[in-house]
Amino acid sequence: YQVRRVSTHAIEALIQDYSTMADAVGYTQQFDGHAFYVINFPTADKTWAYEIETGQWHERASIDNNGVLHRHRVACFAAAYHTIIGGDYQTGAIYQIDPSVYTDNGMPIPRIRSFPHVLADGNMMSFKYFRADIEVGQTVGGPYTIDLRWSFTRGASFGDPVSQQFGSEGEYYSSPWWGPIGGPTRDCVFELSWSAPVKTALNGAWTEIEVADA
Repeated sequence: YQVRRVSTHAIEALIQDYSTMADAVGYTQQFDGHAFYVINFPTADKTWAYEIETGQWHERASIDNNGVLHRHRVACFAAAYHTIIGGDYQTGAIYQIDPSVYTDNGMPIPRIRSFPHVLADGNMMSFKYFRADIEVGQTVGGPYTIDLRWSFTRGASFGDPVSQQFGSEGEYYSSPWWGPIGGPTRDCVFELSWSAPVKTALNGAWTEIEVADA
């Protein structure tokens, strides 16, 4: 065995800002060959997960009836009785963990993806459009929507989210599109969010910019 650092400067900075780390509880889990280390911070109301194979971190959350995000409900994890189970930190309920179910015990699963800063070597730029390459065509029971918001203030503030539909059932090649985005700005951050109770996978995104002189 060898010891190696798995945290990033960003993750470390976030954790250091928590009022306490003394109550943190970690566990491991495995899905379809993907192994994760998950750590809950009860006082901070945060959950972070590290994917062993890719070395990537992501935040997990559960949403309440008021639409507020909290740490993930699952506080422990085990494989037992030919199934995968997890325990709810708040109610003590035992859940069957099933990747083919797209809600948390009937509640929406929040999915939020922020993208890296878009820059043009310090030049001013405007955006013609933003297009999301996301798995669609599974919208049985929809229509469901995906929201985009963006920041021209380097992520310090964001505009109101703008919604687009995933597309109808069977429209596998459709892709949500927003435009024109506008500008000008020297720095832009995009953020997608959705909670459709269907199978989805975000594969990437495109945007087209017009660059002006500095």
